[in-house]
Amino acid sequence: TAGNQYIDVRAPWALFKTDKAEAAVVIRTCINLIRLYAIASAPFIPHTAQSLYDALQLTDTERRHTITEAADLNILAAGRPFEVPAPLFQKLDDDRVAELKAQYGGE
Repeated sequence: TAGNQYIDVRAPWALFKTDKAEAAVVIRTCINLIRLYAIASAPFIPHTAQSLYDALQLTDTERRHTITEAADLNILAAGRPFEVPAPLFQKLDDDRVAELKAQYGGE
């Protein structure tokens, strides 16, 4: 995704060594991207979106932002608390993928 590319290119873990303020901007942007993805995905994976809303400690109003409002990657300001959520999705190993294909793959 664009978010993955952004964090890979900006590499805040390396940036932190030379420019802590800029590294903080990158991390804050990533947190705002997570908020955007949560809002965009809410109609399709509501429980996952809810977990992200809770981790980001969004208010009820913030949880109802439109995509246009959510696209503002500066809404969650510096110093805003958040929690790291438990893993949202389980990793599927090759055996589990084969099992699911056999079960749901059809003809």
